[in-house]
Amino acid sequence: MGGYFKSTYSQFYVIVVYRYHNNVNEFTKEFIKMFSQYKDKPILILGDFNIDLLNYDNDQQVDNFVNNMLSNSFFPLVNKPTNFFRNTATLIDHAWSNTVVSKHNMPV
Repeated sequence: MGGYFKSTYSQFYVIVVYRYHNNVNEFTKEFIKMFSQYKDKPILILGDFNIDLLNYDNDQQVDNFVNNMLSNSFFPLVNKPTNFFRNTATLIDHAWSNTVVSKHNMPV
């Protein structure tokens, strides 16, 4: 799901993602292939990825996903836990962008 958005300050594609619990490596391969057609366009990717970025150092599939995103010039906009349950915290809700938007260029 997604769309193209244009405002006075910028224009970009938004991709909304929900990944159910399937193999992360298979998802990564298909996901990279899907948005590669928009690679040279400004993109914001938002969603419930069910991939815990806090496990980057401990899980090879998460490491592979993050490295694929970074190598395609997408950088995470969220770096703190997004989901809390009992005594655990996860970062499974992601926001990625290949465009830097300065808050100084936008009105408050």
